[in-house]
Amino acid sequence: MKPAATGIIWVGPVFDRGGYGNVSRNYLRGLTKKSLPVRVISMGPKHRRELGEDTYTWLESLMKVDAGPRPVLVINLGPETFREIRVFGALRTIGISIFETDRIPAHWVSLCNGLDEIWVPGQFNIDTYSAAGVAKDKLWAIPYAMNTELFNPSKLVKSKAPGEPFTFLYIFAFGWRKGFDLMLAAFLNEFKKGEAKLILRAFTEGYQGVTRENLKDVLFGSVKDQVDFNRTDLPEVEIIDVSLSPEELLKLYGRADLYISTDRANGWGVPCMEAMALGLPTATINWSGSTGFMTAENSVLIEPTGKLVPVDERLAKALPELYEGHQWAEVTVEAVREKMRWATQHPEELAKLAKQAADDIQNKFNPDALADRIIEHINSYEPDTATKLLAPLGVTRHVFMRRPVTFVRSAARRVFKLAHVSK
Repeated sequence: MKPAATGIIWVGPVFDRGGYGNVSRNYLRGLTKKSLPVRVISMGPKHRRELGEDTYTWLESLMKVDAGPRPVLVINLGPETFREIRVFGALRTIGISIFETDRIPAHWVSLCNGLDEIWVPGQFNIDTYSAAGVAKDKLWAIPYAMNTELFNPSKLVKSKAPGEPFTFLYIFAFGWRKGFDLMLAAFLNEFKKGEAKLILRAFTEGYQGVTRENLKDVLFGSVKDQVDFNRTDLPEVEIIDVSLSPEELLKLYGRADLYISTDRANGWGVPCMEAMALGLPTATINWSGSTGFMTAENSVLIEPTGKLVPVDERLAKALPELYEGHQWAEVTVEAVREKMRWATQHPEELAKLAKQAADDIQNKFNPDALADRIIEHINSYEPDTATKLLAPLGVTRHVFMRRPVTFVRSAARRVFKLAHVSK
């Protein structure tokens, strides 16, 4: 029987260097090789240098594709935009969503239930979304894909400078969810100068008044009560806050002996996945979305205490509509110190974990494999499941199937101010 869908219209920040953009691009790399035509509608910032010219040009070409008269609409943006975007005659309207704490924002429940389906990356969010009240029959787990051509063990070239000690790397967008204070407190108290080095690839776009000019002060200031900065034997911390091309990012990974994330709660954990795909030993906290692909067989897992605690009060105060009343796993500085020290002493075990990690990501999470799952799912739709165009409250303009009109209203702007820059 001929599939009911004639194509896919994909709405999202496809040119953005952050998490939502990465997720969109990695799905698109597989989907555009399949039978259904895919049209892209771009929302959000454009980071040409970080994407590279080839990727940027490819995405621009997808904005001209005809998705046919009965497309499936996929919205990879925050739920605040779900009511803002419609396609006339869409066979199905799907939202891709993710959240990292023990629950989701209360106002997301009705927004998610207003669509035909919600795709989340794994079981962690199946559980948190359904527990919050999102209809379980609307939820479908589709893991995030990884660009396994770019992030491939053949591309990881060790580039440490001669004489450099064991090097840890953490890549993150500034935010009080990212656990950089946990990382710094553990590293600076566990090691002495010359024993180890920590590279923080941190970027900020003025979030909560934090800029490139004051980033270093904020990062170190977060642990001023836990670290004796008068010590003369403190280990080296290098902070990188400039934009990086894909080639420069690969070189940065090549400088590390261990990629380690102390993100307090991950919706998924794209940088961890990148490092694993490269065959770089990788560590993170054993809780939340990253448990969908990080195991004791392929990663160094930092174990929480087993208790849930309120999220950082600075995060809850800055974004109460998202985080007020939420919890995440309790993790001690001592637990992070223990795993960091262990990593410096067990190179053979790290190598085994890294090999298994690369095999897992390359085989299970490549764009083609996940695109096959998506296409099979879309092809199962019946023709009579077409979304009825309702005109929900707040919608003043629609994205038209043949000649898409993109728009950014206040809700969409709000999403990009609040969005988790790195998933």
